[in-house]
Amino acid sequence: IGLLIFAWGGGVLTLGGMVTNLLTGHPLLSQIFRFDPGWGWWFLNLGRNLLYPTEAWYHVLFFGSIFLLLKKKHAFHYLLSFILVITHPFTGVELILILLAWGVFEKLIIKSTELPMHFIVIQLLLLIILYLHYFILPGNNPEHQQCIQQVMNQIWLLPLTSIVLAYLPIAILLLFGFLKKESFRDFFKKTHNRLFLFWFMVSFGLANHELFVTPHQPVHFTRGYIWSALVLMGIPQILKLFHWTPNKSIFKIIVIFIFLSVIFSDNLIWFAHKGLSSHNSKYGVFITHPQKDLFAFLNNEKYHRSLFISQEHQTNYLATVYTPLRSWVAHMFNTPDYDRKQSILNDFFVTGAHPPEWKGKQLLIAFNKNKLQQVAHTLHANKIIFSNEDYVLITSKITHKE
Repeated sequence: IGLLIFAWGGGVLTLGGMVTNLLTGHPLLSQIFRFDPGWGWWFLNLGRNLLYPTEAWYHVLFFGSIFLLLKKKHAFHYLLSFILVITHPFTGVELILILLAWGVFEKLIIKSTELPMHFIVIQLLLLIILYLHYFILPGNNPEHQQCIQQVMNQIWLLPLTSIVLAYLPIAILLLFGFLKKESFRDFFKKTHNRLFLFWFMVSFGLANHELFVTPHQPVHFTRGYIWSALVLMGIPQILKLFHWTPNKSIFKIIVIFIFLSVIFSDNLIWFAHKGLSSHNSKYGVFITHPQKDLFAFLNNEKYHRSLFISQEHQTNYLATVYTPLRSWVAHMFNTPDYDRKQSILNDFFVTGAHPPEWKGKQLLIAFNKNKLQQVAHTLHANKIIFSNEDYVLITSKITHKE
């Protein structure tokens, strides 16, 4: 049960949305994820992160590093930490700051002998590597700097209401177990529990760092890391709750049923909603069979040096995944000078105007058949090289005389 709660438990964000609907006279299921950042796609608890393969990979590195540290496999711990640092800036800095804060406390304040002397030094080196990797080594490359600014300038905050509804239930259980001073003292005598405490404090601080410094996507430091630390500290108290009630009594069954219903409610309702909804969520990424056919055609070697252009954001984005081509516009935070390039793309499909950057390049232009009448000027005198039920693909080379 503890493992299920760790992976798939959560707060009362969805129940909070339902109660708000009842109090304000709205339909019960209307906007039930209003308190869950990104309508639940920021994953304040743990298990949902498996939906994004990249997030799943970051979590494997994060938890693997912690696990190896607790097992005192320091060489492999440092290796996973290094891989994470050069893989993802947010999760990387979160892990290193957790370990650095905990290491300073263990070695310099309580003089623990369980950590090797080099532990703090290596964490500092990893922090320096992270900074060099993302901010210094790319140099003054203007495109890299633009991407960094596009990412870092996003102010995505974690609202107070979301904090309370996401973490209060598990926090109450945790505090319930610390009513006796002896319990609190005994709990933090253990090294791993002190690590979990610093894990929570650093993650929570990073997720709310707008209180101290200029914010750079505070919500990006949630992703189940705050939740995980609280559960790892609170699991003993949860197990006490199961042992506290009389065995085989109706009262015990009711208490456990209510507790599990509440703790799993966020994920149960969220997954049920997504399963019953049509695949048109702006937070999900879906690929159609016509898109697959288009991308299969684009994998022909003779097109590999071409520039891909489409009316559809998702098609532009997925082309960078399923083909070796470069799109003029792809992911909004990974496309340098995104706003200008998107504006140029919009103008092209309305007026046919093209920027100087396209001159001399072989263009592959994919049109949605439902919008062909809007772009007849672009199709004129260009060669159609592919067509299926959804798309028409033309090739065109912008000459210097055009």
